[in-house]
Amino acid sequence: MRGRALRILLLVFEALWLNVMVPGHQRGVVPLPGEKRAVCEAQATDSCDCPTAQPSAPPKEKGRGDPAKRCAICYFAARLCTPPVIDLTLPPLRLIELLPFPAPDARESDQFVPTYYGRGPPPAHANLT
Repeated sequence: MRGRALRILLLVFEALWLNVMVPGHQRGVVPLPGEKRAVCEAQATDSCDCPTAQPSAPPKEKGRGDPAKRCAICYFAARLCTPPVIDLTLPPLRLIELLPFPAPDARESDQFVPTYYGRGPPPAHANLT
């Protein structure tokens, strides 16, 4: 019973994660680790201790680009949900092998029966030659 409950709980978690959390979250709300350190290094202050010190000027958000590039949920989901690659390219056309022509299969019949174009039944003896 414990294994079945665990499987059901995992399915519910995956359904909520992939159908509610990933599509419905605000992009950039959960930053990638190291974002605060990158802000401190961009300001180039010597006394910047990222966890405790507050920067003197707010960082410029204008040049930061797409928030999905810095979002931890988007980053995780993009690497988790990648489809498998299917390569449908055709191999290059080339000659693989030359096969010899087979010998002709000539068969001879034992008895030749000519076609009869008359109006009546065929003769009693079929061999007319």
